Amino acid sequence: MNIFKNNEFEDITFSDIDLSGSDLKNKKFSECTFNKVNLSNSDLRGSVFINCNIADCNLSNPNLEGARLQGAYFKETKLLGINFCKCFTKLIFDISFDKCNLLLCFFSDLSLNNKRFTSSVFKECSFAGAKLRKSDFRGSDLKGCDFSNSDLREADFRDAFNYSINPIDTKIKKAKFSVPEVYSMLTFFEIDLN
Repeated sequence: MNIFKNNEFEDITFSDIDLSGSDLKNKKFSECTFNKVNLSNSDLRGSVFINCNIADCNLSNPNLEGARLQGAYFKETKLLGINFCKCFTKLIFDISFDKCNLLLCFFSDLSLNNKRFTSSVFKECSFAGAKLRKSDFRGSDLKGCDFSNSDLREADFRDAFNYSINPIDTKIKKAKFSVPEVYSMLTFFEIDLN
């Protein structure tokens, strides 16, 4: 039984399905919910996700080249090795993450103003050159993330931790930080704190 023989799906909930390694190219999902779906190593090239909720799913190494994410809301989801820069980002690129676990994901040079990256674990992810103005990173673990040359003006990093943000090459005017984590930025000035 192939539940994905059609190319367009609207207001459908997909639950407890193993789609690892599946060919889901050029599908359109509108107002759909993915709950406990394994999409690891799946081929999602050219697919469109409009206002979709993706919760408690596994997105390890999917191919998202040319995919459109126009309101993709990830919650409690594992995302591994995803290069979001290969998605179609010229029109609407709207994503948010809450309580997710991301490893080795790339957001470099993307326009991500006003996006949510809350209460999540981002390990070894790249935001280099990204526009993240007014984005929300509250409560997230940002160990090993690269924010070089990014625009973090008015972004919210309160209660975020393990970040290493160079205030010399990053725009941080009016960004919000918590103590003592904000002191990590002083290491770039090569000063000794006691």
